[in-house]
Amino acid sequence: MEDSFNSFTTVFKIESYDGSTLLQPIAQLIEFGLDKVNFFACQLLSIVIAYLFRIFCHPKQFSIRNRHIVQLFVGVSLLYFCFGKQISHVWLQLIISYGLLRYIKTGLSEKIVLVWCMGHLSFCHYLRAHYTDGNYNIDISAPLMICVQRLTSLAMNISDGKRNDQGNDVKKLSHKKDIIIKEVPTFLEVASYVFSFHTLLSGPLIFYKDYDNFITGRNLCDKNGSKLKPEPNPNYLFKKWFMLYLFHWSNLMKYELTWKLAESANVAAGLGFQGYKENGEEDWNGADNLSFWEFEISSSINRCVATWNITTNVWLKYVVYERVPFFQKWAVFGFSAIWHGFQVGYYVCAISCMILRSIERRIRKNFIPLMEKFPGSLQIFFRIIGLVAFKLGCAFCGMPFQFLDMELYLKTMKYVQLMIPLFYVLN
Repeated sequence: MEDSFNSFTTVFKIESYDGSTLLQPIAQLIEFGLDKVNFFACQLLSIVIAYLFRIFCHPKQFSIRNRHIVQLFVGVSLLYFCFGKQISHVWLQLIISYGLLRYIKTGLSEKIVLVWCMGHLSFCHYLRAHYTDGNYNIDISAPLMICVQRLTSLAMNISDGKRNDQGNDVKKLSHKKDIIIKEVPTFLEVASYVFSFHTLLSGPLIFYKDYDNFITGRNLCDKNGSKLKPEPNPNYLFKKWFMLYLFHWSNLMKYELTWKLAESANVAAGLGFQGYKENGEEDWNGADNLSFWEFEISSSINRCVATWNITTNVWLKYVVYERVPFFQKWAVFGFSAIWHGFQVGYYVCAISCMILRSIERRIRKNFIPLMEKFPGSLQIFFRIIGLVAFKLGCAFCGMPFQFLDMELYLKTMKYVQLMIPLFYVLN
């Protein structure tokens, strides 16, 4: 029993990386970690497979069951290529969660699923913090975090569907009746949803109802359900690839790059179509996880949060914010920190963001009304100063998230100590 437990826990040791070594020569050539090379290669491969999936596994000519099987098989294969036996954590979370949904009554099952998924994820985060050296290493915890989003939101979807059938009001929920489902899907359908290969490695979160519409082809149908909409516009994909070249200067590049690759893979597969905009242009933003320009020019913490990791924000709002009776924002920041892991940096970042939000709110309340009385040119000047101060504040808030290691973070804070008073003065 002890040997089994040790085998189960030590999969998070750096030296026990169990992913494929096929690309080891490339990793050594470019002096990059094998875990990162495998991850990036699988993301690129998922875009190619997504195109093939859309062409050869189209819902017009391929059965729904077979589309589920292909999604599951490719997803498991890519995940095993990246993480080897660490994939057991995803299977464990999926199987137990499905059993809870299937055999425990609604009203209790979604709560147990939430506790189980977050508890298991927290256990894995503890192992990661215990066995790693504080550096950023890619392991199964990233896909597992996405798995938690899907299984907990699915549990809530089923619960809200049953409540709606019983005449209970679900109007207060952000998505209302658009995402609720009435019955527990089959195990194949849930496994396909969890292991969907073009959303598996880095998201974004797709609610089960939207995923089911994608698999059946209903997301590409008109209101009568009879006519397929046009296929993804290649120019839209080229725009996303072009965006990749604009991110290299940012310390957030690894997230922005990962999310844009994931968006490209989803659009290539045909997932993300939301109909048409008012000007008649096709809207393929359903799988977007980042609004790059809005994020970069935003001057408020709320807007930054809303345009960064968008689908995670939707999940936190749906699962936490709308279900907690008080201190909702603190609950969301705390829950998000636990979801990310047990490194102290996550919690320092969350608290810093709340402090920055409080500072920003006071400025908007006390200073903005006065600024509106100034001449136009002076208003522009103060807005520029405010934007610079806000971006500097975001940099300080984000440092502990990037470093994770508190010793390195404190050394950096000491190095920039002359900038800290400037940050508070500007704010």
